[in-house]
Parts: sequence; C-alpha cells; structure tokens
Amino acid sequence: MINKIHVRGFKKFADQEFEIPGHLVIAGANNSGKTSLLQAVAVWTEIALRWSWNNPDPARDDAGEYLATNITVDSFGAIPLADFDHLWTDQKTERPLVVQLETDRWNIGFECLRKEKELVAVRPVRDVREETLEVLKKARDASAGKSERSWKPVYIPPISGVEVQEELLGREAAILAHLARGNAGKVLRNLLWWTRQNGHWDDLNEVIKDFFGYELMTFSSAGPSLAVPYRHSSEEAASYGLSGAASGFLQVLLIYAAVFGQRSAVYLLDEPEAHLHISLQNMLFRDLLKRAERDGFQVIVATHSERLIRESWGPGLRLLDADGDLRAVPDRNKDRALDSPAPDQVEVMEALRTLRLLYLESSTDLRLLIAWAETLGHRCLPFLQRTTPVETAPERLRKEKPEEYSPAAHFAAMRALVPEVQGVVLLDGYQRDGDREMPESLELLFWRRREIESYLMHPVSVLRYLKPMVSPEDAEKARQYMRLNLSPEVFKSPRGEPFLLESLKIKDFFSGLFQEAGRQQVTNEDYFRMAEQMEAEEIPLEVREKLDQIADYLRLAEN
Repeated sequence: MINKIHVRGFKKFADQEFEIPGHLVIAGANNSGKTSLLQAVAVWTEIALRWSWNNPDPARDDAGEYLATNITVDSFGAIPLADFDHLWTDQKTERPLVVQLETDRWNIGFECLRKEKELVAVRPVRDVREETLEVLKKARDASAGKSERSWKPVYIPPISGVEVQEELLGREAAILAHLARGNAGKVLRNLLWWTRQNGHWDDLNEVIKDFFGYELMTFSSAGPSLAVPYRHSSEEAASYGLSGAASGFLQVLLIYAAVFGQRSAVYLLDEPEAHLHISLQNMLFRDLLKRAERDGFQVIVATHSERLIRESWGPGLRLLDADGDLRAVPDRNKDRALDSPAPDQVEVMEALRTLRLLYLESSTDLRLLIAWAETLGHRCLPFLQRTTPVETAPERLRKEKPEEYSPAAHFAAMRALVPEVQGVVLLDGYQRDGDREMPESLELLFWRRREIESYLMHPVSVLRYLKPMVSPEDAEKARQYMRLNLSPEVFKSPRGEPFLLESLKIKDFFSGLFQEAGRQQVTNEDYFRMAEQMEAEEIPLEVREKLDQIADYLRLAEN
C-alpha cells in the first residue's frame, strides 16, 4: 500500500507531502487538486517503468547522479499533455519536478528535468539506494503479479462513452495509457478480455447480476473486434451491445473490469460515483472496500459525492483544501455532549473547508438571498453561491432529537471539531420568541418581518412578474387585490418597514393573489423568480442590512 506521496513542482502542488492512511477518500472543491494527486501516482509509475527498462543495472555518473532516461511527450501515456511544461507548477521548469512514493516496503523518488517542451529527462533522486531500485525489476518481469499483486497503480476515470468497435490491444500498457488519459470507453472490452484471462469472468458476472440483474454473455474475440453482448436477465433471449448500454451500468462494469482485469495493489478511482444513483453509490463503495480488505488491495478515491463522504467517515476521509493540504476530518462524535446531535459529515467538511457556517430555515432562503445579493452586487454573493447552508431544523434531526436540536447545540458540537469556525443564524421574524443564548462565534439574526418571503412584497415588482403569464384583465385583478388587502402605506411605500408587514402571513397573501390572477397556486419557484427580477431600488433596505451583517460576522472580503 502507498503510505505517502511527496510532490515538488507538480501541477498545483509546489511542495506537498500527503499522508495516505490506507484506503482513502479525498473530497474537496473543484480545482482543489484531487485528480492531480491521483495523476501524480500515475506519472510516478510511468517514469519508474520507463527509467527501469532503460537502466536494468542502476549506475551513477561522476557527479553521483543516476543516469537519466529521455521521454518524449508523444510517448508519454500517464496523463493527457500538450507539452511537458504543463506538468510543472505555474510552468516554472527551471527546477526539477519531483514525485516520490513511499510504501510499507520501499521509498523511491524520481525527478524530471526539462530539456524541451516535448522532451524531459527522468532519473531517481540522488538519495535513493541502489538496492531499493531492485523492486523495479519485478515490474519488468512479465510473470510478475501472477502470485501477488503488482505495485503498478491503475487509474480508473469515469466512463465517457463506449466505442462501437474495439480491437484487442497487444499490451496491457496501452490499456493503462488509455485509462490514464480518460479514454476508458476505448478499452472497456479489453479490460473484460483480461478479466476472462485472469479467471474472474464469473466473479464479474456475479457483481453485475447483484447490481443490475444483468448477465454478460459469451465473450468473442475471434473476429477483428471484441464482442461482449449482455442481456437484462438470464431468462431473456434478446442481447444488447455495450455501445448502447446505460451509463450507470457501464460505469460499474468499467470499475470491476479494471479491478478484476488488472491485478494491482492500488486502484485510483476518479469520481466513481459518476452516472450512478445514490443507492448504487453506497452499494459500490461498500462492496469495493469489502473486496479491498479481503483481497489485499488499496483504494484511493477522489469524489464530490456526499454519499461516499458519509460512507467513508473516519480516518480514511481527507479534505484537500485550497492550499493543497490533505486535512484529516475530525471525528464527529469527538467531545460532544451525549444529549446533543452530532453534525453531519458533509456539514463538518463544509466547516473545515470554509471555516464559516450559515444557518437558514431551508434552501429556499438561500436562493432568495442569492438573487438579492446578485442584484445588489453584494460582497456576500460569492460565499452564498458556494456555501451549503445548515438547515435550522432539518428533518433528520427533528426525528432524532426533536426536543433538543437547535442551531446553538449544533454549532457547539461543530466548534468542538473545528474550533476556528464562525457562524450566523438567520431566522424568520415569527421565531423571535424571547432570549436565546448563543455559543461563542455564532451570531443570531432575525428578520423584522414575519417571513423572508415578505421582502418580495413590492406591488410594482410583483405585477411585473405576473403580467407576462396572465391576461391584462387578470393582472388588473391582481393589482386591485394588493390595493385592497394592503394598507395604503404598504401599497405606496413597500420598501419601508411598516408594522403590518411584520405580522402579515405572506404565503397566504400570495396564494390569494395568484388565485385572483387566474394562477392555480404559488410555488417556491415563483418566489425565486420574483426575487430574481426585482430591481435594486425595489429590494427592501433591510435585505442589504442583513447581507451586510452576514458579511461582517463571517469576515467576507469585498468582491
């Protein structure tokens, strides 16, 4: 198993060392470097093999450096590259690029030296011992891996379509190169061919039956191309080709064909949840970990899936942050009172990533805040667009501890895990029911009006939204409805803070208004669209005030 990855000057990582605690799930935002971390392992593998083939007997030059091997970009299959300069951090190629792997048996680093855009020289770093490099000789032996798993990691990208026809490739290296470049659909049948060669065809069929009830039929490699028909059940007469199969089925087939077809000690899975329903994501991850423990291989996963994050809670979950640090995620049950609910895994990841939490009654509130912040050009907007709010009374916690759950209890438990986190709770005005004690670093805010939707109440804006959808007569009915059911002060000056809007049940009001205008009902989508088309001068002053307070308490910088 890989225990540590050290890279210097590689893509996003200027100089980073990553501890790998056995099986690993790497979560993080887009462009945080998850795929780059997996690619570092693939790059190390190709460099090591290419150097070893050209230097069967390790030797050093007069300066004590190992002899180098040249590699051209056209022959480099580890990752897709236009030229080698893109391997270096910020394309700063003056210094050698270093990739180093450490397992429980050996620790070997290689360095790349740029010669031209299309040409690099590679060699082991100076402090690697000659006897340690003997491990590379086993990889050159075609029989290696028959009795034990090869240390050569296998990169498994998401499936991206399957070729209509596929020829049998003569070398496994060509298959691995296609995988490394994200072209899994070009070699799926080749992986299936190797699965049969390795004696795991029945094992693969069992997996496919468990997941989908399907059956892979007789494998054919007699003609110019490989053929792997399948059917939807063993009783069905009709068969189908892989090129027209559903993407979820192909994704599972690819992963297990790679696991069964390539006997590696390490599998690098990039977004294995792609194309899969939530229930299948859970099933896939649990089954892979079970097989890994039983059969003795390591799984390293890069994911965005909340399901996989929840399934992998514990030491095997890491957050790759914007600084390139692979951070351990605290145990959510650590240091919490027995009578307080534990934060959700995804919520802990969000707190660890941003050090900020926003508590809202629902995601509906967030969409309204985003619409208003966008119109106002407010500094809150980038944060609101990227955050996942914590619901103040989510269904899960209402069921677990309905009498005990509160944002304060949740935040206190979260702060025990992530001490630096800051938080804001924003509640509707009708919840202002006396003093509430808040823990340190959690600010409580209330809308002065009864509900957040109350701030959509601007007659001009509401009519602007309704007019394209109703007749002129119905639009006039809506205007008259507002004139009759709102006080003159509100009807004429809706941006102020008149007392009547503090108690008005706005959802009942909008329901009556939409019926008067000939609409069946008002929906959350109507609320979002009304907010989006409001002009800046129509948005109540308190909205900007609340956005300012959120930005101040969470220390959000200007745009």
